[in-house]
Amino acid sequence: MGCNQTKVSTATTTNNSTSPIATIPVVTTRVVDASSSQITTHDTTTVIDREQINLESHQLVWCDVGINDNENIVTIENLRKIVDYTKLFDSVQKCQQYLENQQDNSTTFLVTSGHLGESLVPKVHHLQNVLVIYLYCHNKEYYQQWASKYEKVKHIHTVLDHLLDDLKNDVQNYLKSEKNGNIISSLKQENSIDGAFEWWLNLTKLLVNIPYPENCRLKLVTTLKDYYKGKESELKILEEFEKDYKSEKAIWWYTREAFVYRLVNRAARQKDLHIMFLFGFIVQDLYHQLKQEHEKFKISHADDPIIKSYRGQIMSHREITALSDRPGPLWLRNTSFLSTSLHREVSCNFLQMSTLAEGLERVLLEIVIDTQEESQPFADISHLSEVSSEAEILFMMGTSIFIDEEGISYDEKEKLWKFNGKLGTDWYDLAIAQAQSLLEKCSDESQQTIIHVRLSWLYIQKANMNTDDTKKAENLLLALRHKKLEIQTLTNSSTSSDQYTRTASLYNQIANLNEMLFNYEEALTNYSKSLEIQCEHPVYNYADNYSIATTAIVRIYIDKKHDYTSALKYQLLKHEYILKKPIDEDYEDDDIKNGEIADSHVVLANIYREMH
Repeated sequence: MGCNQTKVSTATTTNNSTSPIATIPVVTTRVVDASSSQITTHDTTTVIDREQINLESHQLVWCDVGINDNENIVTIENLRKIVDYTKLFDSVQKCQQYLENQQDNSTTFLVTSGHLGESLVPKVHHLQNVLVIYLYCHNKEYYQQWASKYEKVKHIHTVLDHLLDDLKNDVQNYLKSEKNGNIISSLKQENSIDGAFEWWLNLTKLLVNIPYPENCRLKLVTTLKDYYKGKESELKILEEFEKDYKSEKAIWWYTREAFVYRLVNRAARQKDLHIMFLFGFIVQDLYHQLKQEHEKFKISHADDPIIKSYRGQIMSHREITALSDRPGPLWLRNTSFLSTSLHREVSCNFLQMSTLAEGLERVLLEIVIDTQEESQPFADISHLSEVSSEAEILFMMGTSIFIDEEGISYDEKEKLWKFNGKLGTDWYDLAIAQAQSLLEKCSDESQQTIIHVRLSWLYIQKANMNTDDTKKAENLLLALRHKKLEIQTLTNSSTSSDQYTRTASLYNQIANLNEMLFNYEEALTNYSKSLEIQCEHPVYNYADNYSIATTAIVRIYIDKKHDYTSALKYQLLKHEYILKKPIDEDYEDDDIKNGEIADSHVVLANIYREMH
């Protein structure tokens, strides 16, 4: 019953402890500290500790008492040519603990000696992140007897080279499946109105709009060259990327069998801010290319706007049960880019080629798309893709899919689950629906005030996302309605000392919404109400509602009404207010106040010039 002891060199490291990095699920945020020992940042490179941080979605775990032997060795460098992130253990307990503590769902290829495998396999076989198990031993017949009870034990080898060949082929097939969507679900149910997904959408907006330094590509390439040191296949692609990457080829690079789609989507699913900013310029280029193609796609489908796209997905039975048993409709949200196909057979073929581990199921996601509705950018990228035959529809990060109560079913004929959904116009629809539902059930006026605040903000965000003027106005009117209800409930329920400040602030917000709707008379009326409250109950604080109101009134009289006499009146009121305003105790001198006075003199001078 003897078995081989795998000789693996620990020239780089031997990991005999659990990883200190815990990746965070979709509803929370993981912020990697760039000053930590795991990631350090310099002007032209970011050094990522390869022993602690896995940039890829998969890993190799090797468990054998012989990992410290120096004879007949397989070096960790050679193993990393197959799977970059490789962990080595010499005891069942440490290996089991590491696998159980994995919270980032890194897909694991597990190699174990037959001797340790007898104890280890029964303890970790049920873990969702363990994809396949390899046994390396002398006595194949003996280990086949007990290993046959465990579905994930796919290979039993007595020859090391044969094991490594199988491992290499399985990893390549996994990467192909990952690219085409056959991976553990990256779609997540999000049925709360907390700020996690909303925060991610805002970060995405930041990534696609901020300017990036000229050396951003160099920094990415240098960082990854250091990370993939010794892995020639990756280094060769990085050399090509450094020489040939252009903004207009972002989609081509994304669809290529290379590091871009793997690392971007991994970081996006894990909400790894450091890596996302490192890849930020690529995300920005992808967004702009998708946006351009999206407009073309909408025009080409103007006469026939409804289309369907499909995605093959492997999900756990437990996850499917949780989704199908939920009460009411369901929203699935994707924090990463989402690839689908216009051809149903493409997704079905990928599913049929997938080997299912224990507890996993095949899922076909069908998405009905109204191409004329507002949404995150998406487009048919076939003509820009490295693989043009798949009729790929690529969706921007933050895409939402709506599935009604009858939308999940099992097809006995095809032996797969069907998720029939509709492309969500945007995430805010869900949050609005849930807030409205809470409002209907709420009898406490102070709680109603909070919900009105939320609804108003959501409608403003929807308005800002809309390019259609009519829809923009509709959302602004709904935001205005909830601002007025907010004032009403605040007046009825609030007894706090800052009630007057909050009310003045709300009148300013209502006035601002009226400005956005071009209702300038209403805007002036509400700004004036804010001033009246401030005059009766003067408060000098950070909100500074008096300055906000007078500034807006002056702007409307000058820009919209060309009434310089009225503008002068309110600018003089503001000037007097600034002169009387006490200096903030946080400042040692009055430079800020002097600056405000100087700015006010400039505005007064401009008004006098226009009047004469």
